[in-house]
Amino acid sequence: MSCPSQFLSRFVIPKSQYRFALVRPNFRINFALNCGSLSIPSGAVPLYKPDLVHEQLDSVMRSFLHNTVFISGEGSRDVSASLPRVCQWFCGDFLDGTSSDVLKTIGPYLTEEKRKRLSGLWNEHKKCYDVGIWNIKYRPYNWECRFLTLDL
Repeated sequence: MSCPSQFLSRFVIPKSQYRFALVRPNFRINFALNCGSLSIPSGAVPLYKPDLVHEQLDSVMRSFLHNTVFISGEGSRDVSASLPRVCQWFCGDFLDGTSSDVLKTIGPYLTEEKRKRLSGLWNEHKKCYDVGIWNIKYRPYNWECRFLTLDL
């Protein structure tokens, strides 16, 4: 997985390799880990099962994005997306790490209504989202802690 894209984190976070490290990044992990922050939509920590892990990761990601992604406006000029801060911090886990790639990656996990609104930014000719600094905002992260529960 990528390191957070903030400048100082590259020097603080160790670059060790671990025996059980992922061979390739899986962007869903960014939405599945729960540190107990109020910015995480749920206080439940799922117990992942090997035979269901992909379905569980998809479910957690849909739930996370349902509660943290907001798309406003209609048409190509008025659409803006508000995304969770983890999408910015770990943008390297989403294809090439561009804002368009983040939207492309999370798109299938959004509700039909949100995908429909987001389609106003899609450029069919370029096969990417036309996003500028006014189209994407990253929500502030609240580090305040909450009580966690185990979700069996």
